[in-house]
Formats: sequence, structure tokens, C-alpha cells
Amino acid sequence: MVDLRIKTTSKQISNRLNRLEKAVTRRLNAFYNSKIKPNATLFPISALITKYDAEVRVIIRKAVQDSYLEGTDLVAEKINEKAPDFQLFTSVTDVTNIQAITNDLTNQFWITTGKLIQRENESILKEGELIPKPSFDVKAAMIGLSALFVFSAFNHAVKSKLSIVTTPNTIELTRLQNDQIITQNLQLDIGFEIKELRGRVRFTTQHDAKVDQEICAPLDGTEWDASDPDIVVPPEMTHRFCRCVLVPILSD
Repeated sequence: MVDLRIKTTSKQISNRLNRLEKAVTRRLNAFYNSKIKPNATLFPISALITKYDAEVRVIIRKAVQDSYLEGTDLVAEKINEKAPDFQLFTSVTDVTNIQAITNDLTNQFWITTGKLIQRENESILKEGELIPKPSFDVKAAMIGLSALFVFSAFNHAVKSKLSIVTTPNTIELTRLQNDQIITQNLQLDIGFEIKELRGRVRFTTQHDAKVDQEICAPLDGTEWDASDPDIVVPPEMTHRFCRCVLVPILSD
């Protein structure tokens, strides 16, 4: 599967995000196969958006919200290590962020769906038999979209909550104590590194003599958008016992 991971010191956080990714992949696959695929050749993409946008938006919003809260909780845990009494609440800004991310990612879903439908309709008729385009792969596209939904929302939450950092590793906390406003400035060891997901992955081999020279070697270094239906996902789309991986391209 597409392995898009945020670099953190917490394997528990990574595992939770991976579970969220798998859950939304299942929901998107079920939605596409039950609603989009049966109507892909009957209706234009604009009609499908009108009919199903609200339904897919519910799926995406849940994924975004769950992942956003994971990012919020991670920042809260790090702050509480230094200031146990401090509470990091979900704010109006967070609600606005979740809505904006949901809107952007819903648009991305329909862009990808439009590509999938176009490629399915590009199937060719050969000797009386309908031959689909070989690279057409809904599963790969839904995996890429799910990873993009979960990890972009997580990143956004972490960056948003860390906006209260005033100087490098210094955080200003304000709380009410005995009817007085108390302000604390303390050193905060964030303990994790944020990487910005650019939504691209790179096919990478093990670079040894065991690499399949016909299938995998020519693909080494090939890059795709995370939601591109042309992604070649190892080992499902390469060969049995393939050791190649899809590596996320992360910005500095």
C-alpha cells in the first residue's frame, strides 16, 4: 500500500494514523464501487458530483476530523509534559480549518474520480472485445487519496496548534488561577519533526541483484501524485515477493 508517514517519535501515533488511513480507504472503495462505478458511463462527472457530493463529503470530513484531532492531541501531550494543568481546547479556528480542509480534499476526490472515469471510458474495442486501459486502478487511487486526507489533516493540525510558539522551543501559556490571569513562558521540547506532505510518492527498489529487471528496475525513481490512478503499487501490481516500496516525497 502507499506508505505515507509523518516522521514522529511516537510509533503509537503512526499506528493510529495508519488505522485511520485503512478505514477511510475501505469507505472510499465501497462508495466508488457502489455509487460511482455503476454510473460512470451513464452520467457526466458534473451529474455525479451533484448527486453524490454530500455523501462523499461526510466520509472525507470524518477522516479529516479524526486525523486533525490526532494532531491536536499530539501537541497537547507535548505541552502537558511541561505544563500539566494546561488544557488545549478545540477552537473555532480548528472547526474552520477542518471545514476548509474537507472542502479542498473533496474537490481533490472529484478531480481524481474524473480522471478514473475518463480512463475507463478510454477503453478500446479490439476484435469485438472491450479492452480497458492497463493502468486503470481504482484501488491505487483510493489508497493515495486516503493517505492524503489523513496525513494532510494531521500536519495542518500540528502546525496550527504550534502557532502559539513565540520563539524557537519557547511557548507562552495563559491560564486563570485564583481569578488572576497567569502567563507562563517555558521551554518546550516538541520531540517530533513536522514534514510537509507534497502528495507525491516515488517507486524505490532495493537496488541489488535480486531486483526484477523487467518489471521493477525500469520503474525505480518513478514519481506520481499520491492520488494518481497510474500508481504502480507493489507487490499487487508488480510481482510475487516484490520488495519494492512507495516512498513519500516530503519537503524540507
